[in-house]
Amino acid sequence: MESPEPLPSFFLAQPFISEHALSLGNLVLLGIILLFIVGSALVSGSEIAFFSFKNDDLKAFEGSKEKNEERIYKLVNQPRYLLATILIANNFFNIGIIIASFYLLNNVFNFSQFPAWIEVVVNTVLVTFLIVMAGEVIPKVYATQKARSLAGFMAQPLTIAKKVLYPFSKLLTKTTSRMEARLQGNKDEVINADEVDMAIDLTTKGKATEEEVQMLKSIVRFGDIAVKDVMTSRPDIIALPNHLTYPDLIEAVRSSGFSRIPVFDEDLDKVIGILYAKDLLEHLNESDNFYWPKILRESYFVPENKKIDDLLEDFQSNRTHIALVVDEYGGTSGLITLEDILEEIIGDIKDEFDDFTGEIEFKQISQNKFLFEGKVSLFDMCKIIGAEYNQFEDAKGDTDSLAGLILELSSSIPQRHQRVECGDYRFTVVDVDNKRIKKVDVEKIIFE
Repeated sequence: MESPEPLPSFFLAQPFISEHALSLGNLVLLGIILLFIVGSALVSGSEIAFFSFKNDDLKAFEGSKEKNEERIYKLVNQPRYLLATILIANNFFNIGIIIASFYLLNNVFNFSQFPAWIEVVVNTVLVTFLIVMAGEVIPKVYATQKARSLAGFMAQPLTIAKKVLYPFSKLLTKTTSRMEARLQGNKDEVINADEVDMAIDLTTKGKATEEEVQMLKSIVRFGDIAVKDVMTSRPDIIALPNHLTYPDLIEAVRSSGFSRIPVFDEDLDKVIGILYAKDLLEHLNESDNFYWPKILRESYFVPENKKIDDLLEDFQSNRTHIALVVDEYGGTSGLITLEDILEEIIGDIKDEFDDFTGEIEFKQISQNKFLFEGKVSLFDMCKIIGAEYNQFEDAKGDTDSLAGLILELSSSIPQRHQRVECGDYRFTVVDVDNKRIKKVDVEKIIFE
């Protein structure tokens, strides 16, 4: 009868837990580990607590007679040194946990009867779980709910740690500052609006409506829009001559539906002021010979290339809602209001005086084909059809309307059904008179 094969060494009856597991040295190591875990948890939670304060909170702490609030204010006002102190202290505690845990596990458990990799796995898994849960996750969750109390508790210890660790934190902050400066210096370009649009699409997918997403994209591009892209062009301006009789003026203001109307002498290139309809209220009982131009308010003029975000600031500082847009020769090329600027962010604003029947200036014929009024701006056309505005930059010259683009491309007033192409689009003149292009088909060219 054959004798049984010997069992592997790790099945031998050798005790797995050391008989010296409860020795004084092991208890000291356990105490050190617990102390380091508490330290790691407090420091890790402090990172969330201190950097969660808003400007209003810090203003309240400034000059406070309470010592901890004063310490919090001083620490947060040097964020780089505070973060460096927290990171150095946290790593010190974590390394201490790793080293002490390694010795404790080897003193308590007998790994000699197992393969070497089992000791490595046990040490790694247990210590990692301990650091992540007790030293990172739990304290940071607590810090989000009790930020102020934790920051107050840790204000003095971190102030002391900042002084003790100052040489190391100074070296760390200087090194990171140099690396940051070099990385920024190597950047060839900043993030463009298209990349931000993609980021908005990714982060808001399923979380926001189409209108909210479009509003965010409009805010991103707000600073790149020029006045000439959103103004009411000269032919569409409602203005009044200064020679009207008072009764005719009242009737003209009533029929216009506007609360602010430019007034000109001879033609629109000589605007002498803005008539506010509310200024007429106290003069309704005046005689027919009342000299109404004396109640006009001063006109505000802006160049075509001014950005609408700058104009919005001007409107706020000057407390006005309307501006005349002038070209390079000083002639009036258009008019822009506060409503026009706001509509670039929040979309069309309707009121009781809007003409809903004449509002639509385009019609979608198919997926890639649209019918536009010739007077529509290129900027608005591109928004509707989803085209890149810059592909028309070279061809459009100084013009900003669809009709102007076609005139630039054809070098003359085109005939009906005449076609021109620019970029990825084909333009067909649908309706034209001797002076003006009225309607245009815009079709995206599909390349086979």
